[in-house]
This record gives sequence, C-alpha cells and structure tokens, in this order.
Amino acid sequence: MHFSSLISRDSIYRFLQECIKQKDLRSGNHAYSLIIRIGFDSIVIFSDLLIRLFAICGKLQESNHVFHKIQNPSIHTWNAIIFAHSLDVNTSVKSLQLYLKMKENGILPNRYVFLSIIKLCASSMNLEYGSFIHKEVRKTGFLEDLLVANTLIDMYVKCLSLDDARLVFDELICRDSISWSIMISGYANSGETSLAVQFFIDMQLEGVMPNNVAFVCIIKICPNIDVVRLIHAQVIEGGFEPDTIITNVLIDIYAKFKHIVDARHVFDCCINRDIVSWGAMIASYVHHGQGFHSLQLFNTLLQQGWKPSNVIFSSILKACATLRDLQEGRWIHSQALSCGYKLDLVIGNTLIDMYAKCCSAHEAKVVFDGLVTRDDVSWGAMFSVHTEEQNGVACLDLLKKMEKEGARPNNVVYLSLLKACINLQDIAIGRDMHAHIVMKGLDADNVIGCTLIDMYAKCGYLNDAHEVFDTLSSQDSVAWCALIVGYAQTGHWCQVLKLLRKFQKTSMKPGSSMFLSVVKACDNIETIDYGRLLHGQIIYWGYESEMQLGNALINMYGNAGDVHDASKVFDNLSERNDISWVSMMAIYIDHGYAVLGLKHCAKMYQEGIKFDKVMFIYIMKAQGILGNLKEGRRLHHQSIINELESDVIMASALVDMYAKCGCLDDASGVFTMIPNQNMVSYGAMISAYVRNGKPHHALNLFDSMESSGIEPSEATYVCCLKACGMIDALDQGRVLHKELFVNEHMNVIIGSALIDMYAKCGEIDDACRVFDEMPEKNVVMWGLMISMYTDNGCGHRALELFDIMQQDHQLVPRKPTFLSVLKACSDVGALRNARLIHDEIIRREMDQEIVLENAVIDCYSRCGSMEEAHLVFDRVSEHDLVSWTALIVGYAHCADTIMLRKSLEDMQQEGVKLDELIFMNILVACRHSGLIEEACLYFRYMIETHDIVPTIDHYNCMIDILSRGGYMQEAEHLLQTMHLEPDIVAWRSLLTCCTNFENTGLSLQCFNEVSKRDPINGSAYALMSKVYMNNHSHDIESLHKIEVQMAPLCSSSKDRWVGSRNAFGIKDNSINTNQKTMKRKCESSILFFFFIFNVITCSLKRRFCFILTEILLVAFEISLSIKLFEL
Repeated sequence: MHFSSLISRDSIYRFLQECIKQKDLRSGNHAYSLIIRIGFDSIVIFSDLLIRLFAICGKLQESNHVFHKIQNPSIHTWNAIIFAHSLDVNTSVKSLQLYLKMKENGILPNRYVFLSIIKLCASSMNLEYGSFIHKEVRKTGFLEDLLVANTLIDMYVKCLSLDDARLVFDELICRDSISWSIMISGYANSGETSLAVQFFIDMQLEGVMPNNVAFVCIIKICPNIDVVRLIHAQVIEGGFEPDTIITNVLIDIYAKFKHIVDARHVFDCCINRDIVSWGAMIASYVHHGQGFHSLQLFNTLLQQGWKPSNVIFSSILKACATLRDLQEGRWIHSQALSCGYKLDLVIGNTLIDMYAKCCSAHEAKVVFDGLVTRDDVSWGAMFSVHTEEQNGVACLDLLKKMEKEGARPNNVVYLSLLKACINLQDIAIGRDMHAHIVMKGLDADNVIGCTLIDMYAKCGYLNDAHEVFDTLSSQDSVAWCALIVGYAQTGHWCQVLKLLRKFQKTSMKPGSSMFLSVVKACDNIETIDYGRLLHGQIIYWGYESEMQLGNALINMYGNAGDVHDASKVFDNLSERNDISWVSMMAIYIDHGYAVLGLKHCAKMYQEGIKFDKVMFIYIMKAQGILGNLKEGRRLHHQSIINELESDVIMASALVDMYAKCGCLDDASGVFTMIPNQNMVSYGAMISAYVRNGKPHHALNLFDSMESSGIEPSEATYVCCLKACGMIDALDQGRVLHKELFVNEHMNVIIGSALIDMYAKCGEIDDACRVFDEMPEKNVVMWGLMISMYTDNGCGHRALELFDIMQQDHQLVPRKPTFLSVLKACSDVGALRNARLIHDEIIRREMDQEIVLENAVIDCYSRCGSMEEAHLVFDRVSEHDLVSWTALIVGYAHCADTIMLRKSLEDMQQEGVKLDELIFMNILVACRHSGLIEEACLYFRYMIETHDIVPTIDHYNCMIDILSRGGYMQEAEHLLQTMHLEPDIVAWRSLLTCCTNFENTGLSLQCFNEVSKRDPINGSAYALMSKVYMNNHSHDIESLHKIEVQMAPLCSSSKDRWVGSRNAFGIKDNSINTNQKTMKRKCESSILFFFFIFNVITCSLKRRFCFILTEILLVAFEISLSIKLFEL
C-alpha cells in the first residue's frame, strides 16, 4: 500500500478499515505514524479504528495506549476498548472494570458494549460476571433487543447453565430461529436429547423454520435411521440441501447407522463440497471396512485438484493397512510427503501402523526414526511392529530406548507390551514386564491387572493368572472375564463353570464380551455340551438377543454339527447382519442340507443381502450336493460372464460341484484351465477323484502336486489316506504316514484318517499303534477305534476300549460311538454291557433319538431279551420300519412264532383314528413346508372321506397356505364360501398375501375387515404402508379414509397421556388398570406414524410440513407415555 493517496479524512478512514479487514498491522502502524504527523490523532473515530486494529492483531497494550491518549472517549471509543479486551479471555475482569468506569463517566452502554462483554463471559465461561451483565441488560432495557437476548442465552448455554438460558428464552416475546437453535444446541450437547427434540418440534409448531444449526444438532442426536430419513426430508423441503455443514453431518450419521449407500448419495448430491465432506465420506468407507471404495474416492479427490488434509491421509492409510496393500500405502506416503506433511505426527503414527500391518517392519522403523517428536501412540505403534515380527528382544530394547529418551512408559505402553507377550507366547518376557510394572507401582491398576491375567492364562500359566486375580484390590467383571476366558481357551471347562457359578453369587453382571470369547472357545463337537450350558447362562443374563453372541452361538452349534439348534438361534435373533445370514447358509450347506441352504439363500435375496463370491461358491456347493448338473452348468456360465473362472477358489468350487454331480471330465477340464494352480485347486481335484471312486487318479495327481513343489494341505492328506484305504494301498499309506510324521503334521484329524486307512487295509495293529502314539485323542478318534474293532469282529476289545473312554469325563460319546458299541454287544451277546450302555444313553438324554432306540431294540432282541426289547419298543413314540424290523427279527431269533405273527399283524394293522386335530397338525406341517397341493388334498380327504367338519382353525390354516403360495383368488374364494364367519386371522392372512403380491384393491378390502374387527391392530397399518410404498399409490381418498380411521386412536393416545400424567402426579393407582391396552394403542399409533410418513414422502409432499409436525408431536408424546408406563 502507498500513503501518497492519504490526503483526506475519508481516505484515512477507508485505509484503516482495510487494515482491520486484512489484519495488516504493519500498514496500520505506518498509518498511525502518518495520522500523528499530520495532526489527525485528536480525531476520535481514527482512535476507535486504531484500537480495534491493534486488538485484532494481538497488540492489546497498543490499544490501551491509544485509548489513554483520548481525553473524552465517546461511547464508540468505550465500545472499541471493551471489544479489544473481550478478545482475550484472561482480561474478563478488566472488561468489567472498563464497563463500570464508562458508567461512572456518565456514558450509557449500547448494544455493542453488551455484546462484547457477554461474548467474553461466554468464552471465558465466567458465569458470575455473565449474571451481573444480565442484570445490567435488564436495567437498561436491552433485553428486548433480540441479538443481545440471543447472546445472553448463548452465554448461559456455554457456561452450562441451561436453566438460566431457558429463563431468558421464555422471557422473549419474539423468538427467531437463532434463539431456538441455541437452545436446541445446548440441550443436545448436554445429553438432554428429549428436550432438544421437544424444542425442535415446538419450534416448527410456532411457525419458525429450523436453520442449519438446528438441523445439525438434531441430526447428530437421531436415535435411528428412520428419524434420520425424516429429518433429511425436512432438510430437502426447507431448501438446506446445498448447506455443506448439514451435508457433512448427514454423511456421518448415515455412516453411523451403517447406511453407506445413503451416505454416498448425500455426498454425490452435494454441490458445495469442502475438504471435510471428502474426509467424512472416506472415513465412513474405512470405518466400515470398504477400503477399496475409500481408495477410489481418494483418487477422485486428487484428480479434482483437492489437497488432502492430514485427517484424510490418516484415514486412507488405515484403509491400506486393512487391505494389507503395501504398494498403495507407499504411494499414499509419497503423496503425503509431497503435500508437506513430512513432520506431521498423526500421519507418522498411522504410517508406522500401516507398515507394521503390511509386514514391512523396516519401513515402519524408518518412519519412526524420522519423527521429530514422538507420543505414546508412536511408541505403542512401534511396539506393535516388533510384536508382529515376534521379536520380544526388540520390544525390551525399545522399552530401554524409550526410558533413555526420557519418555516415561505409561499404562498404555505396558498394556501394549503385555499384549505383545501374549502374541509371542513368551512367558519369560511377560514375567520381566510384570516385574517392571510392580517396580513402577502400576500393578494396582485394574486394567493392567486384567491384562496380566490374560497374559498368564493365554501362555498356559493358569496358577499365576489366578494369583494375580486374587491380589487385585477390585475384582471387577473385567477381571472375572479375563480369568474365565483364560480357562475356557485352555479347555478347562469344569473350572469355567465353577467360576461362573461363583460369579453369579456376586452382585456384578458379566459383560456380553466375556460370553462371546467363551462361546468362541467352544469350537468343536467335544465341547458342545459345555456350550449348551453356556447358552443357558447367556439366556439367564438376558444376552440371547445380542447379534454378535447369536452369531457366535450359530457358529458353535454349526461346528458341532447341530444344525437344528443353530437354526433355532438364528430364528430367535431379533436383528441379523450379513454374518448371521451367511453363517447359517454355510452351516446348512456344509452339513448336507442343500435344499434348506438354497431356501435360506432365497430369503437372503428377499432381505436385500448382496451376493458376493463366497455366497456364489456356497450355492454351487449346494447344487453339487443335490446333483443338479443343469443348474451347476448355469452357475459355471455365470462365473465366466463375471470373469471369476480364473479365480482359484471359484475354480476349485466348480471342480467340487462337477465332482459331486459325477462329471469328472468337466471337473478335470476346469482344473486344467486354472492358470496358477495351488494347494486349494489340487486338493479339490484330488477330493473329486476320491469321491467318485478313482483312488488311483487321486494318488497320481498327489504325486504330480508334490513334484510341482506345492505343499499339500491337511485335507489333501486325509483324502489321499482315504484313497489308500479304498484300494488297500498299504505301502503308499505308510509312505504318507512317514511323510506326515517327518513334517510334524500329526494331529487328531490326521490321526483319525490314519486309523481309518489302516483299519480298511486290515492292519489293526498299525491302527492301534497310531492311536496309542497320539498325544491328544478326541471323541472322534475314540469312536473310530471302537468302530474298527466292531467292524472287524473284535466286539470284546471294542467294549473294553469304550470302558476306558468313559473314564475320561471330558469325552462325551457321540451317537455313532453308541451305535458301534451296541452292535458290539449284539455280536458277542453282552447283555449286561448292553444294559449299561442303554442306561448311559438315558442318562445323557439321548433316548429320544429314534436311531439309537432302534439300535437298542435290535441289541436286546439279538441278545435274546425280548421282554426288554418290547419295553423299549413300547416307549418309542413313533415306530418306523426299522423299529418293527428289529422287533420282528428278534422274535424270529427266539422262535416265538406267536409273537412274531402278532407283531406282523400289529405292524400291518396299526393305525390311529384320524380326527380333526391330526388333520390340523398335517395342515400346519404342510404350511411350514410349503406343500400347497398336499394340503389341499388332505383338506378334501378330511371332508369327503372322514366327514370331518372343518373348524375355523382349519380354514385359517388353509387360507394362510394358499396366501403364502400366491393363490390369492383361491384363498379369497375359500374365505367367501366357508360356512363359518371369517375371523381377523383369515383376513390378516389374506392382507399379508396382498402385501407380498401387490394387490392394492384387495388389500384395502382386507384392511377394512381387519380394522372393523380390531381397530387398534397396528400390523394392519404397517402392511398397508408397505402396499402403498411398493405400488407408489396416489389413491388419496383411500389414504384419507385410513387416516380418519386412525385419528381417534392417536387422539386417544394423546389424551390418555395427559390424563396419565395428571394421575401420576397425584399418585392415582388407576393408571395401572388398563396399562396393557394403553401400551398396545401406543405401539399401534407409532406404526401409524411410520405409515403416514411413508405415504406422505411418496405421494403427498404438498401436505408434508403440516401433517409432519402434527405426527411428530403425537409420536413424541406417545414415546413419553410409554416411558412412564415402564417406570
């Protein structure tokens, strides 16, 4: 700037204003010198501007100097100097003193003086001075000034005095959107969300449109995704969609509720994106494990010329760490350096973590050494690097380096070190760390104590873990959890149950995370009985509805082969995620329930679960189990279209599918087309040959695999051992045995396969030797040995081995084992042993197993004890062909011709009188199985052959069956022609059918009939909502009728809420007499709320604002009434 133009007062005035705007202190000083030189320093307006200039440039002393030179300061001068002091939170006392001095000089304050002081009180959180100024504002009449009043409210909110803020707010005659938004923000930030929501509703009822601040606050506290969508619709309706701050908050909230697609839609629709918008979207992808999408978006950001912030770089590096993409991580590192973030600590720490997870310890160390300053996160990340390397010595060296540099290791560092010891399974270093902790006096910390328990337990030193637990000053639930999980993970299940019983006696409640860890430890069939007991504990503590625990229980039962219980847990889950659905599908198909697995897949599709490669593979596996070659080929063609055929895992699944369908040529063709064959593809082809009775081909391919230098997997060895057993290839089996022993691959699975191979080759002694040499023997291995003895005619040895097995209480015999020993008893006529085994079956509550009961009948029969056989037969609830055969064969062995004839007659003539209850059960079974034609057949058979008059339950069941199958006309015809008056169940079944098949006209008729019989049936309104949403109906007249039908219910809920509140105030117990009815009405009203919202957003947007505010008010009052009832 040049001063030659400063020739008039106006030019000097404009120049000083420009200096203030630009915060140009240097030019301001020159201007001040010029003003003094030309004699303008006595002009007050210039002094006022200079005071403000020096203040905003941080030169408060110069501001005071200018002020003190003025002989008669004006109100503007006082305002300027008070403003100057308001910029420094440490001078609040001085501002107040200036204010009082100004009053002594007879100058009355204006609104700007009050605004400056109130803002200073807010920033310094000085409630005492703020209250004083509030009184001064009231005295001078400035409380009617809306700007001053709003600033007062804001001051009280920032001083956390919401009651005072509310008093000022209530005194306002006229409130604007700023007044409301300040109160909403105050309540939202202090956690009083219900009051924030109430103010948001009241604000609109008073006709004030929410501003961006109000929307931001209310979006942040939305309790669920439906409310988010509702507020989002209001944002669009109010024209706030281009607002960048609102956009960023919407992206965050959609991501919080795991609706990433909606978050991306908001991002794409934003025309005024800033760097925060990009960061929010990238962070959302990273947080939900979608690293690939975050990298794509980051590339787009760079292409559009944006400079990433350090937060964005930190997020995208986390994505690289998650994807284990070292090459991409290096490129991001170079981009960060080019953007000038070389010394940024946040990025440096994230880089260390990324390189550690990508197994590049050297690069992590280079970054660490290059950091100018290091914090606890830096040191912790470096400890993680050495942990990943399994380098315990380096961890200790790093600890010494840390102490040498004067960085005091804190709890976080020691926790990282202890976790490193856990990963390294190095008890020596763990004990050293324990000693360091005791020396530093940190052993009293409960978190460190729990980690010590975890460390000792996972290293197998349970006594030390228990000692640490006993020395804890506060044995909280976390400590109990660490100890219990430690015992569970080492297989000490009796101690686990003992500790759980002890824990129950305390007043503490175990966390769901403890049960999650313990259930995950029950990962095989041997521990399933303990798993069932744990399941009981989970139900006892009320965690059965938790999704993560439910998923763990599903996997536990699946691993044990208990598909039925896994399915029950899945069905009982109130909320399911992709893991729940995929786990259940995998269990069905892995255990051979292909039809159920495919039906489950169909449900997944209906639920909107996206099909990925894993699901595609399982569907192929199911088609292979069913032998559905046509569908398998179609899937193969689809994989070619999607360019998945070259994927090794996909190709291996195709090989497996063709093998199960008996098409070895196709399987071999797919195998030969795999570009990079590996362990998985070879294993799939070898398994295919073994499954299809081609053991020689399997063994030849195994030789080729080893010649190619590919290490066989455990499953491949098992297949090859099975192939050896199929062709009595004893020599080759022994070679494999030697190879497994040399490579230290011996475990219970391999041991079981070796026993089976030797048994099939007739080498009983070799099988026994393998069994005796195994350090660990599971229940499967014991069962195999018993079965081998039985199949080879060594019944006595089988029974002896069973007696030895039972001495180990950890081993629970399975159904195949019981079948083998019962056969052994039959073979040797060991009636006494048979009775003991039968008692054991009853004791283990397995006597309801029809297969086992049939085996018991057969055993008693063949041992000549027909009386006991008949007793067991009579106890069997359902006799199948096997049951009758066993009994008849027994009588034949005993030459009891009379009983033999009688049993044959009973078998042929046995029948149950068919009554209406039996037909009802048949119809229910047809409904569950989807057997529509059979249901109709049995229904006619019941009426025409047995002259049974159907009851209302029969009709309802038939209508439901026809409805579920999509036979709407038949269902409607049956409903109209039935001889009984249709009840609500029949109409609701038909309404559900119309909902699924989008028949709007019939839906409305059914809805009217249901509403006529039960006006407060909330499900009917929910179903109608779905109909109109699916059809995008614009039948306003019909909608209006439904709205009118439901209006009295909403009014009833609202009036009842007021009455309940008054009654509650005077402690009138009559509130409890109709509590259940009222709660049902409330729930129905809320369903109606979502119904109206769905319809409005689809077709009635012109009435949106008016109806929406009414509904919000009713819904809010309903939620409060429900809370009162719960209290």
